[in-house]
Amino acid sequence: MSAAANPWGLTPSEAEVMDAVVEHGSHKGAARALGRSIKTVEAHSCAAGQKIGGQPSRIRRYIEWDRWRRANHSEASK
Repeated sequence: MSAAANPWGLTPSEAEVMDAVVEHGSHKGAARALGRSIKTVEAHSCAAGQKIGGQPSRIRRYIEWDRWRRANHSEASK
């Protein structure tokens, strides 16, 4: 994910974890999918949440942005 595509300035690891949490619906599911410990996933998720603003409305915006990004990425690759 490029800096332009990531308006919150997340590190690649934070973005990867947030994507996995959105996709799998939990820290536990994301940890399994990524092959990382739950503590590592929670740490990256917490750091990302702080950058996003940590408020439920902002995290919801991240999820909406992620869905938009995935839809546009899949459209572009067709």
